[in-house]
Amino acid sequence: MGGLFQTTPKGQGMSYRCDDCGEVSIPGERCYVVPVETREHTFPYRRNANFVRVGREEFFRDDRGGTGTQIVREVKVCGECVSKYEMGTPLLDRGVGGEVDG
Repeated sequence: MGGLFQTTPKGQGMSYRCDDCGEVSIPGERCYVVPVETREHTFPYRRNANFVRVGREEFFRDDRGGTGTQIVREVKVCGECVSKYEMGTPLLDRGVGGEVDG
């Protein structure tokens, strides 16, 4: 699985609903985005894809492509649920309205 990303800095006054426990957060509480599904992907070779500037010289470089991991689906969770996730407890996947999928 991929890493955890903090999306809402503390103190902005926004709230959200945790996709795992379904609780509404306190305004300003951090929101964590956790990938729940990933896949392997092959990226193609791209000619002249990246603009590079070295000093006054400007030119384009090719992107070699390759293989990597893409995030297919991720969930927004609160700090309490992300702690459970880090300890190895799988997250529940709740859909809109708080129902557990599948």
